[in-house]
Amino acid sequence: MNRDQGYYAKVAEACDELISHTTNSVENPRVILGDDKSLVPILRDLNATRIEVSSQGIWIQVGNTKVGFGIVWEPSDYDDKNAPWELRTSREDIRKVVYSIKKAALSKDRPDAK
Repeated sequence: MNRDQGYYAKVAEACDELISHTTNSVENPRVILGDDKSLVPILRDLNATRIEVSSQGIWIQVGNTKVGFGIVWEPSDYDDKNAPWELRTSREDIRKVVYSIKKAALSKDRPDAK
């Protein structure tokens, strides 16, 4: 996932939209197949195997193996309500934060939103 910050912002916004439509808890996440027609195109285009959605974040699995690629959208610190949310990628034991923003700043009114 080597994209610009505008792309990552759109992925994060799509993840937030998905979270806002779920009432599932962390203990009981909603599982969606990656090709589900209800997903917005930017998430469907990730070619995910499965997407787990809870009130605390989204975990996207790409590939069927244990060493597959993953994408996570969740708070950087669950104990700090003001902590920024992070979009991270991971493969095996390599994790990388590709986008980070304060949750309150995510809105359709921000200048770069399209």
